[in-house]
Amino acid sequence: MGCIGYSYCLERIAALKQETDIEKVRAMCPPDVDATRFLRSHSSLGSEAAHVEETIEFVASLPANDRIRVVQETYESALILAEGYNHELLKSEAQMLEELEQALGEALPFRHSSYPLHGEKRGALPAA
Repeated sequence: MGCIGYSYCLERIAALKQETDIEKVRAMCPPDVDATRFLRSHSSLGSEAAHVEETIEFVASLPANDRIRVVQETYESALILAEGYNHELLKSEAQMLEELEQALGEALPFRHSSYPLHGEKRGALPAA
């Protein structure tokens, strides 16, 4: 039941993503990079809305005790996600980009940002 609650929580959140959210990410990427495929498929534009409906129908068919467990697990999953989200909100854009660069092991090759990193001037693109 935990997996059902967790997946319902994630699918419900993903279904809230709109085209404008995806366009914001696309605008940050170089013209020849399609980094939004996952976002499109896991958003209101993709199959998530249908998955949410299917999950609701399935959960409605379960016995009451199982439905209660799914609701409890959905709630617990939402709390865990919110805790992580709130932690991320406390970071500046520069801190998040720095974490990405550390994970990559190199500087990001392209970004639209108002925050300079590694001695760059505000708004400057990295040298080719």
